[in-house]
Amino acid sequence: MNVAIFGFMGVGKSSVGRLVAEALGMEFVDLDDTIVAYAGMDIPAIFEERGEKGFRELEKEATRIIAARDGVVIACGGGTVLDEDNLGALRRNSRMILLTANPEIILQRVEADGDTRPLLSVEEKVEPIARLLVERMPRYLEAADKAVETSGKTQAQVAREIIEFLREGR
Repeated sequence: MNVAIFGFMGVGKSSVGRLVAEALGMEFVDLDDTIVAYAGMDIPAIFEERGEKGFRELEKEATRIIAARDGVVIACGGGTVLDEDNLGALRRNSRMILLTANPEIILQRVEADGDTRPLLSVEEKVEPIARLLVERMPRYLEAADKAVETSGKTQAQVAREIIEFLREGR
């Protein structure tokens, strides 16, 4: 059995995923890192060279391979589970954990990670995040076995909540 952690950018998928994997003695795999290693270039370069379609093809192949393994905590990209093939591959052998956060928190976290767009005001940056969240949330919730709100919680608190859920479900 695997654990697939998914949700919008900035919700803590990779950080929390590492903690969950360590606590459960499982391997951790970041899907985006796997794609970067396979392609030999970072994600912006993949989008520039191959476009979104090329990136999604790489993502689909990486998802299929990793999801077929066992005993892995997988940090998915923000759009991974929006693809039916990816979702099907993950659901076959994974507990599906959705991480959520409010748009303002997401913006703070993304900017803290170095993604800055100085010409946009906070309101101008929050609005597209909120719009995408509204658009994606029904699909995210449909895919989830468990949803965990991360706003106002430490990574360790979120990881503990996931671990408790997984242990109860065994």
